[in-house]
Amino acid sequence: MITNKLSLSGLKQTFQRRKILEFLENTKSHPTADAIYKKIVKDIPGVSKTTVYNTVNKLAEEGIIKCIKTENSEMRFDAVTEPHYHFVCDKCAKVYDVGICCKNVLRYDIDGHKVEDVFICYNGICKTCKKANKKG
Repeated sequence: MITNKLSLSGLKQTFQRRKILEFLENTKSHPTADAIYKKIVKDIPGVSKTTVYNTVNKLAEEGIIKCIKTENSEMRFDAVTEPHYHFVCDKCAKVYDVGICCKNVLRYDIDGHKVEDVFICYNGICKTCKKANKKG
């Protein structure tokens, strides 16, 4: 699957690209490039932060992954490229996928503009932080 995504995009299948994409496909945490680097450097000790940053940006540019910009302008990355919404916890800063479908909106023009992507991000307090707050 990972090699197919890279092949279809025409990108060279480097070890670093495969490892980064594999990590993103196996996490729901919507990590930053720095968090990806901290995980990947354990498997590839010689990898640089620049390589990780350039790789995630290139993968996003090619549509292989999605780039999520949170309210505080932090860039997060997601291997799920189908349209979906996100929830960002204002307390712990975790990003969650929200089970609301938004695929149908991509079929429409809005005020003459062609919709190509949808990005909606809800902010608030996640259920884990909300529960912890009630205990304290």
